[in-house]
Amino acid sequence: MGTKLRENLAAEILDVCLYDAIMNVGIEKVCEIDATKKSVDDVVKEIVSILKKEKTCTVGIVDWLGKLEKEHSLNHYFKQF
Repeated sequence: MGTKLRENLAAEILDVCLYDAIMNVGIEKVCEIDATKKSVDDVVKEIVSILKKEKTCTVGIVDWLGKLEKEHSLNHYFKQF
């Protein structure tokens, strides 16, 4: 696994981008969308519905760290680093 790929994987697992966004603009301006197993069209529809205020914007819905811990695979990912 390449260095950049490892860095990106670790950043995703640890929510680095989410944390940075919240610290820079505040939680009221950040929206998290779980795009896992969704088509591009479905993600776009979700974004549009949030922008139209038809759907509530939320933060903290994607928890890779918790998911990997539940699956007992967290050590596997961190051994890569």
